[in-house]
Amino acid sequence: MLQKANWEAFTGWKTWGFGREPLWLRITVPAALRSDESPQVLVVRPPYLDRVTFYDPTTGVIRQAGDFLPAREDALGSVVFTFEVSPQAIARDVLLRVESSSTRLVYLEMLPMAEANLFTRWVEWVTGSFLLLSLVLWVWSVMEWLISRDRVTAIFAVQQFMVTLWGFFHLGFARVILGEWFPEGMLSQTTSTVAAVMVGAIFCFFAALLAEYASPAWMLRVMRSSLWVLIGLAVFGILGPTHLALMGLNAMATFLMGWLVLTVLVSPKGQPQSPVPKAVIQVYVFFYAFVNAIPTLTNLGLIQESRILFYGNMSNLVANGFVMLIILGVRHRRFRSRHEAMATQLMLQQEQVRMNEQYLSDQRQLLAMLAHEIKTPLANLRIWMEAGEKGRPAMVRAIDDMNRVIERCVHSGQLSDQSLQPRMELLDVAELTRFVCSSSRQPERVLLDLPTDPCPARTDAQILSIVLSNLLDNAYKYSASHSRITLRLTATTGSPGMNGWRWQIENEVGATGWPEASKLFEKYYRSPLARKQSGSGLGLFLVKALLELLNGSVTYTPSDGLVRFEIWLPAQPSNRST
Repeated sequence: MLQKANWEAFTGWKTWGFGREPLWLRITVPAALRSDESPQVLVVRPPYLDRVTFYDPTTGVIRQAGDFLPAREDALGSVVFTFEVSPQAIARDVLLRVESSSTRLVYLEMLPMAEANLFTRWVEWVTGSFLLLSLVLWVWSVMEWLISRDRVTAIFAVQQFMVTLWGFFHLGFARVILGEWFPEGMLSQTTSTVAAVMVGAIFCFFAALLAEYASPAWMLRVMRSSLWVLIGLAVFGILGPTHLALMGLNAMATFLMGWLVLTVLVSPKGQPQSPVPKAVIQVYVFFYAFVNAIPTLTNLGLIQESRILFYGNMSNLVANGFVMLIILGVRHRRFRSRHEAMATQLMLQQEQVRMNEQYLSDQRQLLAMLAHEIKTPLANLRIWMEAGEKGRPAMVRAIDDMNRVIERCVHSGQLSDQSLQPRMELLDVAELTRFVCSSSRQPERVLLDLPTDPCPARTDAQILSIVLSNLLDNAYKYSASHSRITLRLTATTGSPGMNGWRWQIENEVGATGWPEASKLFEKYYRSPLARKQSGSGLGLFLVKALLELLNGSVTYTPSDGLVRFEIWLPAQPSNRST
């Protein structure tokens, strides 16, 4: 029957599409020129053909290879099928019988043994490099997901894993490495199942990606539901005619390529949720659909066979993974920048709200304090006004109390808006201390301990006067009645930056008791017993804040029944205060 068959010309590549009928290929082997000529090797691709049987009628040799069988009878044990053709003195024909449930695409090449060995190794290196790169891209995608925890990146990582697994089976590595452990036919069925899941995962990923571009929801549902249709085709291939299931798989993949392009085209204009421009995704999708539609159309026999089929399949492994990972990386970083900007804006808004709330709270506390502290002096003024000249000293004290409250409020406001800036000048701090003490409310109660020599320092006279006045006023109010108050000034020396002056203000504990050290310098703080006396709660707060302007410090160091405050100022200010 083969002798009488109508043979057609075969030039190396040809596809017959899907079908159950076996293909017979006749190859003419030229006569050997020498008796010691090395054998030829017949190289058959692609590696997913189910059964390839080699017949040499002259020598009676019959060998088998294919995706259904492990690589036992291959001449070179490669990812492609190889058959050794022994040299003969006369020209002869050898036959190949090809059976495949997948597309019947065949590529043949007759090469000398050495050249065939180099060629097969080259194929292994090229395809292995693509496969390794695909594995690297999968690891990369997993790392991107671990960093971003992004749903689209997670789906892409699943897709890239399936692409890599499909490449492992589809490119023939599974047959060489695992073929001995697979029952006959199981390897081919596994490859078909992996291919179906891979195609479904690819379009599930595109559905997740295009959802950020407001693509029609029903079109995205079609892409997502394709996974179950393709899995159903894989199950049908296991239980029924495999070639029909694979034909349906290729037809479905071709349809989805067109559907993907259509979905991108009908996506509405406007600002997408994704930071990656829509034009970039459109260009990528058009290129991806064009390159990957060629293999499926070739498998279906709708277009002529071409070497681009090989590279089209490789694009699934490399181009999609590499380019899309770059897109996803840019997308993740722009999302992160956008989120950081939003977080910064939210933080600033929250800080503004907090500052507004703090401002309103300060205003409420200020008004409450003013209403309380000014009410008492005003009442005293009204009473002593009726006493005539005898009430004059008491009225002066009441007015002074109101002035001190108002001045501290003014100083507090100047600190808040940073309008109070020190004006440094060289002065004698001992002389300034003596003047402040003499101008205070009860100078007769103060025991001054000052150096006899001049005490030079470069500082702000007004701010230092306010600090000393507030500390003396605090001692007058909260010490035991008519008790002595000690004000001591000493020099401090030591390492550079430590030379300066230290003041100590000591007084006995009064009826208000010991203050709470942790809250002593807080704004508006007053101990429960101290609230019975007039006061703003701003005095010690201003002392601490004003000393910081002068690069100084204040500490509360009680001991032996005495309330003691220590302040320190440098003799020379640092650069930031000059």
